[in-house]
Amino acid sequence: MGIAIWICLWAPLDAHAATFYADLDGDGWGDAAQPSEAEEAPPNTSDRDGDCDDDDATVHPEARELLDGLDNDCDGHDELRDQDGDGLTDLEEEWLGLDEEQADTDGDGLSDGDEVGQHGTDPTREDSDDDDLDDGEEVELGTDPLHADSDRDGADDGEEVEESSDPLVADEDPTEGDDDDEDGLSNEFEEELGTDPEQADSDGDGLEDGDEWLVLGTDPEEADTDDDGLEDGEEVGRGTNPARADSDGDGLDDGDEVDAGSDPAVADTDEDGLDDGWEEVVGTDPSDADSDGDGLDDGEEWWTIGTDPAEVDTDGDGLDDGEERDAFGTDPLDADTDNGGVSDGDEVLRDGTDPQFGPDDAEPPDSDGDGLTDRQEEALQTDPQNPDSDGDGLSDGEEVNEHGTNPLASDTDGGGVGDAEELAAGSDPLDGGDDDLATIPGRLEPPLEAPADGCRCGTGTPLGAAWLPLLGLLVRRRR
Repeated sequence: MGIAIWICLWAPLDAHAATFYADLDGDGWGDAAQPSEAEEAPPNTSDRDGDCDDDDATVHPEARELLDGLDNDCDGHDELRDQDGDGLTDLEEEWLGLDEEQADTDGDGLSDGDEVGQHGTDPTREDSDDDDLDDGEEVELGTDPLHADSDRDGADDGEEVEESSDPLVADEDPTEGDDDDEDGLSNEFEEELGTDPEQADSDGDGLEDGDEWLVLGTDPEEADTDDDGLEDGEEVGRGTNPARADSDGDGLDDGDEVDAGSDPAVADTDEDGLDDGWEEVVGTDPSDADSDGDGLDDGEEWWTIGTDPAEVDTDGDGLDDGEERDAFGTDPLDADTDNGGVSDGDEVLRDGTDPQFGPDDAEPPDSDGDGLTDRQEEALQTDPQNPDSDGDGLSDGEEVNEHGTNPLASDTDGGGVGDAEELAAGSDPLDGGDDDLATIPGRLEPPLEAPADGCRCGTGTPLGAAWLPLLGLLVRRRR
């Protein structure tokens, strides 16, 4: 008598289970306080935890800070945080490329906030005017940190300080003496300066040398003093500052703004709440307040709602962001607002269910049980209470989903034989030319062989042809 010995290699049923976290707001991040173990992700969960507010899709560890008073990125601080106390928020410093933890990024003795808001100097450069004096030194001395020669005497401020001369008192009068070109500067001074005493506009920028040197503070030897792509004379005509590359402080040089069609003298050309420079970063149009045409201004989308102002449908659910907020009350950041398992777009456009009520997602109403929801039948103008609206022996759902025939016409191709009869006989209900095959007793031919391109579009009457675009529309809406 033999003895059978069975060796069972046992493993727990959940050997391949993973941890998932409740993600009720659909932002892709779960609540660490609500974990669950499963082999596959259950509905409304994520394999990433760390969401500090699972009821708000604008809040998660990878979110951008909005102007909403919330801690959107879960770092413990809102958008008003100013770590270094320099008068600029961390958000502003990030945009300007400054050090969020260093009050004086360039180490010139002026805080970043004072440079940006008070002096107009560059917080990333110690010496904004390249006169060998730091901006902080110039503010202390009373000289102009934006002009190398504050007293316009032909000597840079740093040079005068080095020689123990007063950079605020001109060593000579640039207007005293003969002035052959009558540009407001003497011949002798022009020779020292390097301009042409016989030519009133030495650099050909449309401004006389005297006006540039004495009034505007621009360089009469350089047609484009600030290297922003616009000549000094054009800038004066446009109302921009010819000595400052970014006159409106929006992060874009004046010349670049002119090329892009935005206003270099206005920080927010389209008044949408996003400065022109921000719009370039985000990818929106600085001359169009609603770049994606979704009914929401770019600034509102970026700073307040959290949607993408360059995408008409941020969450990809088939509804425009503006529609979601204003018409349906759904969340434009959550494709399935009610967490019922069906996207907001499908609920509104296909099923006719409430995108804010989860329990109705599972079974969209199909009153006559023909395989088409009542909402689909409404779009097709078929009868939602009659499974075979045209009485041809095929249900409306069979006609639309399987055969491509018209559920409103018993003979789609107009060949004289009904759709159901053609299918039973093996002829093509979309081709009126083969209907005679269905009328020959005992002649049951297989369907016509498809062309090489795989298309079996009917060439029948206008009724059949008119049906195809509507069918295509339905198929697209179902997707």
